[in-house]
Amino acid sequence: MRHDHEQRSREIVAAAVKVISKEGLEALTIKRLAAEVGVTDAAIYRHFKSKDAILAEVVDKFSSPLRDVRNTIIAANLSSIEKIEMLFNEKCLRLSRHPEQTMVMRAVMEFRGHRRLNKRAVDLLEAYRDDVVGVIREGQERGEIIAHPDPEHLYFMLIGGLHALVQRWEMSRRSFDLRQEGAKLWYSMKMLLGKNVSDIT
Repeated sequence: MRHDHEQRSREIVAAAVKVISKEGLEALTIKRLAAEVGVTDAAIYRHFKSKDAILAEVVDKFSSPLRDVRNTIIAANLSSIEKIEMLFNEKCLRLSRHPEQTMVMRAVMEFRGHRRLNKRAVDLLEAYRDDVVGVIREGQERGEIIAHPDPEHLYFMLIGGLHALVQRWEMSRRSFDLRQEGAKLWYSMKMLLGKNVSDIT
């Protein structure tokens, strides 16, 4: 019985992700979810107290695996460059497998009617930023990464380049291999990160 309850909850969350990614957060209603899952409105409320509770579960669906993978990579006995490469490639792999993640998280952050959820999504992104900036700073201290730029600026360069690639991928209707193009982008980024200050001054 408990298994059935958990399975139905997962189906509701999956349906919410589907609606948000295709039509935006405004289209998500309890009635619409009930129709997608094939149950009554009351059945939805037996699993979640409100739409906000469903949205919170949607954010957690993406954040929990991301946090676990990030912690594993950061704790690994690797150079800073190797850690950043793994984080970069993991992001490409994750988005290529779950392209709806970008659209859903963007919708949650931009929808003004859910301030608490906005903050939850922003906190997730800021935690990711802080971890990657920490790895970059550590690499600068070890002499593995170019020392001159602010580590946060290097983070913006890395993530900004990746986001631009993902945007082009989405606009092209995913017409190219994101992982393959991401690997090419990382190769260029790696050369920039590994340069000595004397090489660019």
